[in-house]
Amino acid sequence: MKRSVLKSVPLVSLLTALTLMLSCENNGADKSLTETQISDQTEDRDTGLRLATGPVYEAVDVIPEPEGGMKAFYEYVGKNLIYPAEARTRNIEGKVLVEFVVSHKGSVENVRVVKGIGPSCDTEAVAVISKSPAWIPGRKDGKDVNVKMILPITFKIMD
Repeated sequence: MKRSVLKSVPLVSLLTALTLMLSCENNGADKSLTETQISDQTEDRDTGLRLATGPVYEAVDVIPEPEGGMKAFYEYVGKNLIYPAEARTRNIEGKVLVEFVVSHKGSVENVRVVKGIGPSCDTEAVAVISKSPAWIPGRKDGKDVNVKMILPITFKIMD
């Protein structure tokens, strides 16, 4: 059986740029809009995923970036995301919006689907983002901070 791999670099970069531009416009004018507190737990009991602790920012001075840059991140996603056989058989296509936190240490945490297209694609999108290589943390006021990100993962059947 042939494996189909994700090919959606332009969509990821366009939404990332748009999300980051919108986030940076706020510039921290209203703390309640730019900072949220995440639980002090270190592991989610249901999923086993790591959870960021401390404030999580949506607007920062320097946005997080994958080590090696976005091009390397797109290559990682392209090589590691497998189109689920069930979704392919049922001709399920679309964008899965994945939210996650890049921690102040550069790890990817709190990965969850914000908008999905079906269980198999949603699970695959979360898995590939959860296992992504380290990121360079975002910075606010000269300090590394936790930053919330949202990226689209597009599933399109390409024969």
